[in-house]
Amino acid sequence: MCLLLSNFANAETITLEACRSWSHEVFPIFKSQSIFTSILNNEMSLVKYDKYPSVILRGQVSYQSDVVSMGEPSSSFSFPDLSKDQYQLFVELNQNIYEGGVRQLQTEINTLNDSIRHLDYEMELHRLDQKVEQVYCQILFSKQQYLLHQQQVRTMDIVLSDISAQVKQGKAIRLQENEIKVQRLVCIQQQDQALQEYCTSCNVLSVLCGKVFDPKHDGFSFPIITLNNSNNTPNDILMMSLQQSKYLRQSEIIGKSLIPKINAFGKGGYGRPGLNFLDNSFNPYYYVGVGITWKPFDWKNTQRKRSLQLAQIELIEVKKSQKELLREARLKEMKGRLFMIEDQIVKDHEIIELRKEITEDLQKQWKQRTIPFSIYVDGMNNTLEAEISKELHRIQKLKTIFSYNRFLKQS
Repeated sequence: MCLLLSNFANAETITLEACRSWSHEVFPIFKSQSIFTSILNNEMSLVKYDKYPSVILRGQVSYQSDVVSMGEPSSSFSFPDLSKDQYQLFVELNQNIYEGGVRQLQTEINTLNDSIRHLDYEMELHRLDQKVEQVYCQILFSKQQYLLHQQQVRTMDIVLSDISAQVKQGKAIRLQENEIKVQRLVCIQQQDQALQEYCTSCNVLSVLCGKVFDPKHDGFSFPIITLNNSNNTPNDILMMSLQQSKYLRQSEIIGKSLIPKINAFGKGGYGRPGLNFLDNSFNPYYYVGVGITWKPFDWKNTQRKRSLQLAQIELIEVKKSQKELLREARLKEMKGRLFMIEDQIVKDHEIIELRKEITEDLQKQWKQRTIPFSIYVDGMNNTLEAEISKELHRIQKLKTIFSYNRFLKQS
């Protein structure tokens, strides 16, 4: 295990941007875009073909127990006997002429629904990106942890080799050698833990990206990213605006239910009897006309339904205002945290330099046997902790920038 990550310098470089791109391709949600196109096309076709005339073909054969008759026949007037069996085959046509602009509004609603679906898809991708970024940052941190612990183990090996030689020469006691061995095992334990975290994170990223990452040969580059200060409207606010537009169109459709609707109709067929029921023979027939449908009064139900839609619009507007206020506060909070982390990183460099100087002095004193080995180990551990703290702050800075940029775009 100690040699597993020893060739980072020769590793193939993997970037965060590449991992994001791979995850977009492998996750099932990527396939939904073609489904969105199919849904929109079908919705638009429904509206388009709704303006075409409807054609219904009907046929029927009937028998009735009685028919119209004139009673006793008259010498001056005769009425033909009507057949009790009747046969009809006809076509009915109906064409909407004016429907108050409902189709245009439905087209706009379909377009809004498509925009909502695509925006929701984009938000899902952002959530996927967030997961990829979290795992990627964990890989970077665990890798640096491993390298720092590995460096400490090598230092302990040098110290152990030196003290073992002195024990053989009788210049040091076995107790000192055992203390160094214990500290070395602790360092190896910490190194193995960092390695396990690294390998686990690589496996998780492999699932997210659909790639097999080899800890021996794959190197993950530290991303260079800056704060995004654009003033673009975040996705959740855009989603609310789209929903408001949809409610508005729906309220307009409800309002048009009281507008008169005009349609043309026609019927043509062949049968016995035709339109002249006194003619008992088979004849073709037809008729055409124009109709109107109007519901001028509905006890204000239409007004109530529109009020419900408009109330939903007002409610969303209230939520938008609150979210924008909370968003501004959250952005300021994250900016403040970022400045704090940057200040900590500057101090981390100063602390590390001082810790290294202290550790070098402690090493000299221990070699001169003026201090016990435990004090020298404490100095090395303090230097290691300072190095790990610096790497942790670097990762925290990276995560904060990721969060800030994502929150700015998506909230």
